[in-house]
Amino acid sequence: AVLSFGSSSRLAGAYGLAVSLDMVITTVLATFVALHWRHRPVLVYLLNGALLVVDLVFLAANTTKLFEGGWFPLLIAFTTAFLMLTWRKGQQLVQRARAPLRMSTRDFLRMLDDQRPIRIPGTAVVMSASPTGIPGTLLHHLKHNRVLHERVFLVSVVVTDEPTVAEEARVHLADIGAGVQRLVLRLGFTEEPHVPSALRHAAASHHLADLDPDTITYYVGRQTVVATKARAGMAFWREVVFAMLNRNAELTADYFCIPASQVVEIGSSIEI
Repeated sequence: AVLSFGSSSRLAGAYGLAVSLDMVITTVLATFVALHWRHRPVLVYLLNGALLVVDLVFLAANTTKLFEGGWFPLLIAFTTAFLMLTWRKGQQLVQRARAPLRMSTRDFLRMLDDQRPIRIPGTAVVMSASPTGIPGTLLHHLKHNRVLHERVFLVSVVVTDEPTVAEEARVHLADIGAGVQRLVLRLGFTEEPHVPSALRHAAASHHLADLDPDTITYYVGRQTVVATKARAGMAFWREVVFAMLNRNAELTADYFCIPASQVVEIGSSIEI
């Protein structure tokens, strides 16, 4: 940016508009936070309203620099917001497309009784985006391989609105049946989702002495997003952008701190 503008004085217009607009946005967001924290609305509106008036005066003064460099931070903000909103909308479309692929717990247990897959020794962990139902990753695995470990954990990570979660409320383990258990890991938004550590905690708190996280096989799904005009969603060109972002997104195993040597990825294609 400095090289393109050529001098700090020419960059001043971009800097002034960016800072003043940031002050306006911060004041507005602080108002929502204060109301969410149940402070008295009258005091919140009086204090933040007075600050907002001052911020708007600064912003109005800097709008005269819009064509003298002020457009630059607005272009960056628009591009960033566009990518974030495209990612958010794309994730919603992926979740909608994946919903029919899930199976209820009752139907899953009935399927195991009817088809009876080969049970192999060991423990498997299947990462699940939802704490309910049976994930498509496990169903895809059963459909093509027709085998199932003797013990299976369906692991879901739920991020709360709290910065941290108390140790005793972090792990919830429930038995589904047929050697399948559901483990829900609750984390605060500042905490790192470390699945092997959560399994060690579950083994200690639920007296699972034979559970060794170092010998577990982790199954994670990897979806290839295919943009199509046949489904209602985003504009086709935005779906192409989202598919590109999805290909470059962080791998599930890396995000959950799962050792690469213990991961089995099961791929599938999803049209949005």
